[in-house]
Amino acid sequence: MQTETQDAGFGIPGMDDILAGGLERERVYLLEGAPGTGKTTAAMRFLLEGVRAGETGLYITLSETEEELRGTAKSHGWSLEGVSIFELVPPESLLDEQQQQSLLYSSDLELGETTRMIFEAVESATPRRVVIDSLSEIRLLAQSSLRYRRQVLALKHYFAKHGATVLLLDDLTTDVNDKTVHSVAHGVIQLQELAPEYGAERRRVRIIKYRGRRFRGGYHDFTIKTGGLEVYPRIVASEHHTAFSRSPISSGVVELDALLGGGLERGSSALILGPAGTGKSLFAINFAVAAVQRGEKAALFIFDEELGLLYDRMLNLGIDLFLILHIHELLQFLNRQGASTFLTVAQHGLVGEMKAPVDVTYLADTVILLRYFEAAGNVRRAVSVIKKRSGVHENTIREFSIGAGGLSLGEPLSQFQGVLRGVPNFVGPGSGLLGDPGA
Repeated sequence: MQTETQDAGFGIPGMDDILAGGLERERVYLLEGAPGTGKTTAAMRFLLEGVRAGETGLYITLSETEEELRGTAKSHGWSLEGVSIFELVPPESLLDEQQQQSLLYSSDLELGETTRMIFEAVESATPRRVVIDSLSEIRLLAQSSLRYRRQVLALKHYFAKHGATVLLLDDLTTDVNDKTVHSVAHGVIQLQELAPEYGAERRRVRIIKYRGRRFRGGYHDFTIKTGGLEVYPRIVASEHHTAFSRSPISSGVVELDALLGGGLERGSSALILGPAGTGKSLFAINFAVAAVQRGEKAALFIFDEELGLLYDRMLNLGIDLFLILHIHELLQFLNRQGASTFLTVAQHGLVGEMKAPVDVTYLADTVILLRYFEAAGNVRRAVSVIKKRSGVHENTIREFSIGAGGLSLGEPLSQFQGVLRGVPNFVGPGSGLLGDPGA
């Protein structure tokens, strides 16, 4: 359970980050935004986070029915168990057409009745977190800015005495330019929805005000999906520091590296300009593939090309992105299951320079290289361990033979140079070769 000294967490990923920790307790906050921006969902998440921390919550609704609220919660997979819902129904006189047209009708009476009902609900539930949805109805009852301000101040002082953290919702349907509550509230959070001429809408949140707190200013994108809101705080580069070497990174193409003076400096940015079809994507992907081949991680963000088309295009150029990603995921899965996995890749050619149809050496933890080589008029076999991530390994090259008893390995071929090229030079006093070259 949270202690009284801690902030009241919102329960929305990213929201507490931009609020510098959450909402200061026993204060009144305003959450404003046009209909459909996510206010109700955010408010529910705020109360449910309190329930998770062992705090009582009260949702006072003047605009939606309890059934509608529970339906919204159900759509996100939530249960409102532990949250009290008080559906504040307007007095019947407010709905009476004859009473509305009477000169004796007084909005002061209706406003006072509404306030009294709110206070009674709080006295009954004794909540630690309260949501009032929404201020538009109270503003309509007040009918004047002065009376509205006095009413909000009265609510603020009342909740301060009862030790509750309050979230006031405002849908901005009555007066968008009315900033009365801004001056009264301890903090103001604004939700916005932007609709472009084409494509999906974009949502963003901004902390307009938060007394005594150095919050993360500016606009921050957020999404509404099953499970609630998720806020993506605006990146501030000065807050992130990573130590790294400024060494150049290679493209994997020797001539391109030479053109760049040895490669691109790590931690720098490069812009590749050119008309359509000149190979901009290929130049960038070469650097990414070369990084992966060095055992580093690389990410591709594609905005204007379908992934399947990109995979096919790169495959025609000798870069099988799909196979690389698939094998990586498969090996990671098997490794986490405790399985030892062995891959075999046939290389093209017999001796000399050979190429594999796909390079997966950087994906495997251990790489064992087999080679043919010619010595003393016979074709022989050699084996060497190129890398082993989990520990040390022998750097030598050994001859091996395949016989009736299976594999047989000889001593390190220290008397030969160029074994991996296929045609070694003899440089030692003894051959060191296995006795049966035909095995």
